[in-house]
Amino acid sequence: MSCHSHGHSHGGHGHAGHSNSAANRQRLLLTLILAAGYMVPEMEAALIATPGVAEVHDLHVWTITSGMDSVSCHIVSDESLPYDKVLQSVRDVVIERFSIDHVTIQIEPEGFEEPDTPV
Repeated sequence: MSCHSHGHSHGGHGHAGHSNSAANRQRLLLTLILAAGYMVPEMEAALIATPGVAEVHDLHVWTITSGMDSVSCHIVSDESLPYDKVLQSVRDVVIERFSIDHVTIQIEPEGFEEPDTPV
């Protein structure tokens, strides 16, 4: 990531600098949101490769605020490991490999079906 606006003068004073700063913050926020979204395929592959994981669905990565990303997902267990071990392994992958520590995970048994609920 690069920061271009802090040390450069554009020849103006007053409102132009303030407006530029707001635009830079908006661009930074959009960049963070897009960066989080692009992690999803890589994260999904890493989670599926985790011991005890049969399937990953409803995987969402988003930016809560600048510098704070969040992950939520459903993990279908292959029943080879206790759920607490699968949960810890999945959390470790997200935290250590993707540097996201706000993680919400639902572990499900194979064949589990959630009732359809309106969004």
